[in-house]
Amino acid sequence: MNCKISIAESRVWLVWGRVAWFTAVCLGCFGYLGSTRVSFAQEPAVELDAAAKAAEARLRAILPADSEAMAMLEAIVQGQSMTRQDGWFKTAISQSKYPWESQLSRYDQDDDGQISRAEFAVDGQWFAALDRNGDGVISREDHQWNVEPASGTLRQLLRRLDGDDDGRITRDEFQRFGDGLLSQEQDYWSLDELRRWLDPPPRVAGVPAERPTPSQLMIGLEKQEIGSHLPGPNVGEIAMDFTLKTLDGQAVTLSQRCSEKPVVLIFGNFTCGPFRAEAGNLERLYERYGEQFHFLVVYVREAHPSDGWAMRRNEAAEIVLPQPQKYEERSAVAKQCRSFMGDRIPLVVDEMDDPVGREYSGMPSRLYLLDGDRQVLFKSGRGPHYFRPSELEEALLWHLAAAGSRGAGDAEPTRPENESPNSGVDGEADDETLGANLQSEAAWRKLGVQFPRLPLWATRLAETLPESTLALLELDYRHRRENPLGAERAAKLRWVVADALESVRGRQAAEFDLRAEGWTEEEVLIWTSSWDRADAEESEVMRFARQLTVAGHAVTDEVVASLLRQSDPETVVAAVHTVAFANFQNQLYLGLLDNEHSDVGLGPIQPPTGWRTNESSPLPSRRSIEEANRIAADLNLVVPPLDWGTVNVPWIKSKLTAQTQRSLRVPLPELSRLDFLPEEERLRSEKVIWSRVSLGYQPELTQGWFKLMRTFRRESELDRVFSNSMFWVVTRTNECFY
Repeated sequence: MNCKISIAESRVWLVWGRVAWFTAVCLGCFGYLGSTRVSFAQEPAVELDAAAKAAEARLRAILPADSEAMAMLEAIVQGQSMTRQDGWFKTAISQSKYPWESQLSRYDQDDDGQISRAEFAVDGQWFAALDRNGDGVISREDHQWNVEPASGTLRQLLRRLDGDDDGRITRDEFQRFGDGLLSQEQDYWSLDELRRWLDPPPRVAGVPAERPTPSQLMIGLEKQEIGSHLPGPNVGEIAMDFTLKTLDGQAVTLSQRCSEKPVVLIFGNFTCGPFRAEAGNLERLYERYGEQFHFLVVYVREAHPSDGWAMRRNEAAEIVLPQPQKYEERSAVAKQCRSFMGDRIPLVVDEMDDPVGREYSGMPSRLYLLDGDRQVLFKSGRGPHYFRPSELEEALLWHLAAAGSRGAGDAEPTRPENESPNSGVDGEADDETLGANLQSEAAWRKLGVQFPRLPLWATRLAETLPESTLALLELDYRHRRENPLGAERAAKLRWVVADALESVRGRQAAEFDLRAEGWTEEEVLIWTSSWDRADAEESEVMRFARQLTVAGHAVTDEVVASLLRQSDPETVVAAVHTVAFANFQNQLYLGLLDNEHSDVGLGPIQPPTGWRTNESSPLPSRRSIEEANRIAADLNLVVPPLDWGTVNVPWIKSKLTAQTQRSLRVPLPELSRLDFLPEEERLRSEKVIWSRVSLGYQPELTQGWFKLMRTFRRESELDRVFSNSMFWVVTRTNECFY
């Protein structure tokens, strides 16, 4: 056997072996995991007309119950007002790779909560642009300036100034505005008169405000005029490539543009008033940053056509047109929009079935910043409420600052050696030692990608298993931030597992996620001290998680049947997946870390898609078995021999036979659920019960786990006999004869 492990590395492999046991137990005994769905079973608060009711029925048949689009549908039938806090708007807010907390940690060397010009240490012009209030430092207030909506009075003033509603206030418009303020009989306006003039006029009794009826909204939702049904790619994900044509027929391919320099994507349409209102801001961005970034407008379907949800604002601006039905008609409207709003930014027209607009969730308007690999660096919230070029500009500036402060080959901006690395987006700096911070810096260089502050376990795995570390970070993010059970319930399950294993760090990570979900410290303390006395349904799931952790072999058929009576197979399997991964992760905490101090960067980190390890930093050579034995002898590490006297082949076969004769605890999913797999993998998964159950009920968590294990096997060059032997040891110890 070609054994190439060190004593330290063997601890990591022992952990991987324990996880193999948990996946076997969970998959073999319970089926695997899946995604839960949120049920909206409320009675509608409004009456829809026949066409809208038919649209609602069709949407309910196709929309996932936990999707943004379904949230909007429910908001419509409940009669909500479609403000920033209704429907999908309250969840589809902006995302950035450069949030304030991470930038503060990057540049704020004296920890005073703001960034001085000396600390910024790159282009002074970018510093001035980020210092919105001009007080000489970049602070949270400067960032907040970008995200707070303008007051109603300011919006009213801008609407009155911008007479033609093209997003630009010209000198002539200012002149007309001033001339119209005072009549010949007046020589001045009092402040109260000006306030009354600026405030919106009171509504006439019986005349509704300019808002659509619920029926108009429902039909607009089905047509995707008020927004795409899909959420669009998130920050850190790779955006879809596309090729669309300009108005003169030239093909533009996104990936080609990205390969030249980062790309700003601007989605919009002529009848969207808020999109028109930002035309001047967008053109200014193009003037300031067109040398460093490609800009591209993607023209999508109309938001307010005359044969849909028509707007009086459009009528006042004489922009009245039906929804185009042919590509030539859409191109003609796009040309009219371009001549009206300015023709400096390149524009392409989406196809009539909106493949790009739907995939990017670009209707009615949206903004993206993509890097050279089409990775999303910034994603605005859904338009019209969150279509804010000022937020995009901030992302452009931070991106330029990060690129400008790197030396050739550096993964991070240069900083003094005694400074700590970046804080994670959701993590918090603590009292970890300088050595741990420098270790994180070294891990960045090894991983070959740029991260926020890494958790301590990742820095220790990165030296010998960099690609496995990145795959594990990705799976950790999936379990904590995108868990089908919801982040809150997943955190509770992980806390119970960590408590059963007496893992301080595991409990801290779970408590961090509960606070991230809005829990107060007092609420966290109350729940963690009385979790087993919660309501009956929740406490049953939590006790199941604890039993599966400390004595999985003792879980009975009735326990699983009881869980299935209160939920569906997807939910039960999701809980098992969460418990299995939590056990694995806590073994890492216990095996690799000091269990007395809080971890660094407790927030989950999503690695960029398509990463590769830094080829300039080769893996260290592994120790020979002779060297490992010498180290073990020096450390007096003596492994007591196991008593295998009672184990023989007939005994093992009898246990396996008894296992195969048992009834399944979780029903097999339909084979059609595996149709998404490549043929070879699908045929293989059909033959293995736990693969079929796992991939059928929870493909994303399963594939994330398989990706991690494949990466580890390849990177570690693990000998098969070692992995199989370790599997047998852990399953025998836990009395599992799968």
